[in-house]
Amino acid sequence: MNREIFRVPVVAPHNYEAFRALIDDAPATHGGWIELMQKRQTEESHRGFVIRDVHVNPEKFASFCRGRGRATNFVTLWHFVEETDPQNNYR
Repeated sequence: MNREIFRVPVVAPHNYEAFRALIDDAPATHGGWIELMQKRQTEESHRGFVIRDVHVNPEKFASFCRGRGRATNFVTLWHFVEETDPQNNYR
């Protein structure tokens, strides 16, 4: 049985300032980011999704966006974590 996967974008505390500079509407603090992602993770888990952490490097995310001519925003972030998930079998 295949279950849907919810990929949690994990940003290291030391990278959060650079990440925040890329996504204007991201929470102001790393703690706020953690709270937001924990809330989403709980919601998606209750919906039956498999939860998987995907680490986000701000430089790689910015490069991903530039290479595709896309804005650095939440929509592109979700595409980024899906496409860069090392366990993604659909690449």
